[in-house]
Amino acid sequence: MQASHDTRCGDGSGGVHSSRGVIPHARELTDATPRKALMKTLLAIITSLTVLATGYLSLSLLILRPPHANYYEWIPMATLFLVQGVLTLVAVARGVFGRWIRSGLAAGGIAILCVGSSCAYATLSSTHFEGYAVVLGSVLAVQGALTIPTFWRHA
Repeated sequence: MQASHDTRCGDGSGGVHSSRGVIPHARELTDATPRKALMKTLLAIITSLTVLATGYLSLSLLILRPPHANYYEWIPMATLFLVQGVLTLVAVARGVFGRWIRSGLAAGGIAILCVGSSCAYATLSSTHFEGYAVVLGSVLAVQGALTIPTFWRHA
């Protein structure tokens, strides 16, 4: 039977070096893993909602063709929401490995946080109330707020 030599990590990771690699500290396993899993689950749910809502609104604009719709404003925003949403769902489901991908997702999270919160604020402070703009803007802001810490701290 091979003896395992354990020594404390001096790299600040809180783990233990052994002949088999770094063993995480018990607190890291109990505290960080459930929080990270919960955050990724919430992010996947919220992102799925935004992708579905964006697809629904885009299809309704194409089918109903409202006379005062601003297609030049909606198409780039819908593209941002859909691309960011699909990439986020793929990253949450399959894991993210590259620094550029994590940084891009975090930057996209900042963008949709800003766009979503400004959309919700503009609708609430306007004389013309659009319910979908408040709901989609709020959900986008929450998605951005969850995306940033999920991918930023690992970048």
